[in-house]
Amino acid sequence: MAEGEPLETDKRDSQSKQRVEMRLRIHVTLEELLLRQSMVQPWQLQDARNHQERKGGTLARALVRLGFVKDEVITDLLGRQYGLPSIDLDPLTIDPAIIRIVPEEMARTHKVLPLSRSGATLTLAMADPTNRLALDDVRLTTGYRVEPVVTSDAALEDAIDLCYGPAARRPGRA
Repeated sequence: MAEGEPLETDKRDSQSKQRVEMRLRIHVTLEELLLRQSMVQPWQLQDARNHQERKGGTLARALVRLGFVKDEVITDLLGRQYGLPSIDLDPLTIDPAIIRIVPEEMARTHKVLPLSRSGATLTLAMADPTNRLALDDVRLTTGYRVEPVVTSDAALEDAIDLCYGPAARRPGRA
């Protein structure tokens, strides 16, 4: 081993530390983040919650639908919060062979989209990278190590429809 090259255990310890730091940052909700950053007012959050109860979907989607916050702002904010890269799926073209790695039902159920593969690592777009069940399910089903990136809920649903074909209308979809 070359001098100055990190030991394998050092790499694992560093990755473990990063996961712990991510979990600690996650305890702050989207609502708290938006309020702290003065991106929304309390009344706007209440309107969004009411909209969410009536129409379904996520709080983030309700905030975007009501025009209180842009989709890209939420994506960037969540990426910084989770300490993960954020990605805009709109101009993205994904190789159909990559899409086939994750079954459609799994992509829709867990709201995930495979973006690329490098060796044994699959990069996965997610609106909620804290969803351990989704990460584990994709890892166990595909056999790949999963590396999440953050994207918006609305962009993710649109990209899933584009890549797998349109889904039947469900409550909470515009």
